[in-house]
Amino acid sequence: MAQENLPLFPLLQPSRKVDVILALDATVNGHAFDAPNVDGYPNGTALYQTYLKLQNPDFQNYPFPEIPNSLKNNFVSGGYNKRPTFFGCKMESGPLIIYLPNYFASHRTDMKTLQTDFTGDEIDGFFKNSFLIATQKNSTLNDPEWPECLACALIDKQQKRLNNPRTPQCIRCFKKYCG
Repeated sequence: MAQENLPLFPLLQPSRKVDVILALDATVNGHAFDAPNVDGYPNGTALYQTYLKLQNPDFQNYPFPEIPNSLKNNFVSGGYNKRPTFFGCKMESGPLIIYLPNYFASHRTDMKTLQTDFTGDEIDGFFKNSFLIATQKNSTLNDPEWPECLACALIDKQQKRLNNPRTPQCIRCFKKYCG
């Protein structure tokens, strides 16, 4: 799977006709593969690896959005590692990628890959942090329109097939969340 910590390739098979992929990234990136006991948050490498794989001529018939280069820090400098992002907003074919990275919203969740024992407080923190990321209801990214924006992303491809234009609400959402 070309070092796919975020295994999207099986969902990209044209026969599946997938409209949208919800990509939840909790990888620990930016470290050598031989160092799995390092803390860290996603830096987009998992998503970028899939993009790189699909640039290979053997995979050119798999539509996939352009992803900012995580190896040159473009992903992090664009802030995509600390907020939801829609990738592929202007693509006619292929799925829209709704990218939700793990980041610090309320509790530390950047644990080592090989760590298997956690305290009850750590587990509670994981759930609270994940809830805040999923709902976008936290002190740093509190977006009351997030539920509507998520809904817009989920129905966008079908709306295009029906020749329905984006609503003003969805236009605002795509302007805010498209990468």
